[in-house]
Amino acid sequence: MPNPFRVTPEEMEINPDDTATFNVDFAPYEPDSYFFQIGQCFINLLNGNDGKNKKLTMNSLGGTKSLGRNAAKTLLGSMKTSRYADFSGEEIDPPLCQSVRLCGHSFAPGSQPFIPMIKMSQREVVFSPCSPGESVFQTVLVQNSSDTPVLFKAMQDSSNTFKSYPSLGLIPGKSFALICLEFSPR
Repeated sequence: MPNPFRVTPEEMEINPDDTATFNVDFAPYEPDSYFFQIGQCFINLLNGNDGKNKKLTMNSLGGTKSLGRNAAKTLLGSMKTSRYADFSGEEIDPPLCQSVRLCGHSFAPGSQPFIPMIKMSQREVVFSPCSPGESVFQTVLVQNSSDTPVLFKAMQDSSNTFKSYPSLGLIPGKSFALICLEFSPR
């Protein structure tokens, strides 16, 4: 199945205290349809550790420097070795992962999309009391009882007192979504 979303550029190095823009092109391959994906972005922090990352990469791919191996016994008595013993005293930053929800449709202007048939687990959401600066949460089940997908998007609260996780999503036919609601008074 082709991917209707394309991110450009695919990779970029961003300097400290700087920003970058990534563009998402949407090219639907099927008419009268919803398209939804969760895009993932992996962020590698350089922090001056680029040389260490290159050394690890080179060594793990069979570079010329031999790696020292630390040996230890496991609970089963077999020998366990550490490939990166030479780097055990150094700090290595693991990549961070961020996700973004990508959503689009291919309905013609003025056309009637699918009629949603949803049920919510409760008509009213009541949050327990909390002080300003604290948060309380409630979970709501939204069930799609039709055969066609349903797109949902939570309205933004201008005071930022209420939030929804996720705030955007697609519920396939005969399926459901759990939505977490947050109340955080200021």
